[in-house]
Amino acid sequence: MTRGNRSSKLTGIVITLNEEMHIERCLGSLSGLCDHVLVVDSGSSDSTVAICRAMGAEVIHNRFVTHAAQVNAGIDYLTADDSRWLLRIDADEYLNRHQHEQVRVALAAAPQHVAGLELRRHIVFLGRRLRWGGLEPSPQLRLWRCGRGRSEQRWMDEHIVVEGAVRTTTIDLFDENLNNISWWTDKHNRYASREAVQILMHSTRKPGCTERLGRMAALKRILKEKVYNNLPLAARAFVYFFFRYIMLLGFLDGMPGLFFHFLQGCWYRVLVDSKVFEVRCAMTKGLSRRDAILARLGIDIGAEDGR
Repeated sequence: MTRGNRSSKLTGIVITLNEEMHIERCLGSLSGLCDHVLVVDSGSSDSTVAICRAMGAEVIHNRFVTHAAQVNAGIDYLTADDSRWLLRIDADEYLNRHQHEQVRVALAAAPQHVAGLELRRHIVFLGRRLRWGGLEPSPQLRLWRCGRGRSEQRWMDEHIVVEGAVRTTTIDLFDENLNNISWWTDKHNRYASREAVQILMHSTRKPGCTERLGRMAALKRILKEKVYNNLPLAARAFVYFFFRYIMLLGFLDGMPGLFFHFLQGCWYRVLVDSKVFEVRCAMTKGLSRRDAILARLGIDIGAEDGR
């Protein structure tokens, strides 16, 4: 990995599992910007680890439980340094390389009370950047001061929480997965099991008075937990799809927009609800919550959460 401006003191944290298709693009977008890249791998059987090491990244191994646990494993591995910034980026994401100087300026200009910076995340699906359906703008807290932020402990939909203020930037982060739709649906089937567990647990730790999510993440969390989750199972998925695709003009993104909003905004949400329903039915037959989740979803939530 080419060493960047050392005064930036920026470490990129990348979570990987069999990402040989994407990892070179991801690490290449950090080259010249990050003076250190830490890859947290959960057992890749392809050439991911070899590519990472060839490009100068440090690789550690950690058994996968949740994405949040992987991010926090990376944070905990690093030596505390309040002058260093951390960047969380997924293997199928990449930064705009033309904005490296903008990143350096943003880090250098951030006052001490600012603990986190939001990047503008863009989704590219089936070769098209999706601009409608509520997908943009999508600021996400991805840059934060070392020692002042970590990931929420959630089964799904986790975000970085920081102690201090959060500032928005115009730095672009692109999410473009190159795998086929069959792979995408398999991945979201696994995600649906984890999101079902999150709904069944009802035990999300709320940020304290000094801890902050990014503004958009906080708003979406409120809408999801206070509005969406209180609507009837399954029916809410169709309401959500209609809202995104029609009311928020998702149809303007053409055929890729139709497929994405239906698959991610309707099919996936129905799949989550069907798994919640399945576990609840198992619980009515005498299984504990832990045993029902393990039997129907194949996930062990741990003895402490096994009510």
